[in-house]
Amino acid sequence: MVSGRCFGVLLVAGGSRRSPVLPSRPLKLRVARSAADRKRAPVPSPPSNSASKAAVGSTSSIAVIVAVQSQCHGNWDAPSRTRPVDTPRRCVEVRRTHCRRAAKGELNVASIERHLLSFQLYSARKFPPINEQLPHLKDAGYDAVEPWPAAYLENPAALRRSLDAADLGCFGMHVPLEGLKKDPGRYSNCASILGANRLIVPAVPSNSGADQPGFWIGMGRALRAAGETLASRGLQVLWHNHDREYARLPDGSLPIDRLFEGAGDSIGFEIDCGWVVRAGADIHSELDRHRERISAIHIKDMAPDGVAEEDGWTAVGDGLIDWPSLADAIRSTNVDHLVVEHDNPADWKAFAARSAAYLRRIQL
Repeated sequence: MVSGRCFGVLLVAGGSRRSPVLPSRPLKLRVARSAADRKRAPVPSPPSNSASKAAVGSTSSIAVIVAVQSQCHGNWDAPSRTRPVDTPRRCVEVRRTHCRRAAKGELNVASIERHLLSFQLYSARKFPPINEQLPHLKDAGYDAVEPWPAAYLENPAALRRSLDAADLGCFGMHVPLEGLKKDPGRYSNCASILGANRLIVPAVPSNSGADQPGFWIGMGRALRAAGETLASRGLQVLWHNHDREYARLPDGSLPIDRLFEGAGDSIGFEIDCGWVVRAGADIHSELDRHRERISAIHIKDMAPDGVAEEDGWTAVGDGLIDWPSLADAIRSTNVDHLVVEHDNPADWKAFAARSAAYLRRIQL
């Protein structure tokens, strides 16, 4: 499902219905950058459902170009640059009063101005309740949240109601690998309720044997098995890294490479830039060599050398990572959204607002 507010929908006729020409860019967000810009970007009235159906019937191929202002939800089977549209598929709300349906074919999105912006709720875990956090995130400019298990497992429907009330989406959520292995239905049901299509395993469940290549290959195989089970439900399994994936093993290999060796091509990657840099690895290189696998990116900044407060993390843009230099590498990946995170902020509101403002300022 795609939901949000829409600047316009363009139907392009011609060519073969089965093989429309599509760009290589993934789904991302086009926004007006200020209130004045929004006034200069009027929203056209959408055609009626009957007109849409007539248009579909009179053309041999339909390509749908959707520009979304606020939030997008999608359920795709795999992290490809061309993502199929459900048929029929509910499209974007226009000023909350009109709806129309997209036609059969492929979702085709024009060039983008910025990524969607999500907030990892783990960052504010020490400042409950969640339902009071969400309006602040919306006001700060976020489009969505990425919940950790404690935020949704007890009552995913309540979280969904709070998200809807705050006009926020959910694209992915962190899940324990053991939970996916033992009860995949529970987590797929939570994802369905929240509107998420990415299930992200955030950490190694056990330290036993983690210094051996076989441990990481086995982890990858477990991810692949979980991914195969959930793919039929429109869900993709991703891995999220910390620094230990970049500590070389006795044979000289990297755990991250061994993990993906076992996982195969279907498992995605939520790369955490902060942990890659803290491990001493080259974040430019990692974004480049995993660009086809990366489906989400954690934007986390390291505090300047010698700063131990807040576990050595800081607001995005205030730390050591040169984000403008990473812009091209980030845009070369499959990501449609960025996830802001801080493991231990003293003031989560200030962190969230300052990080979002910085990312908008550099137009990432």
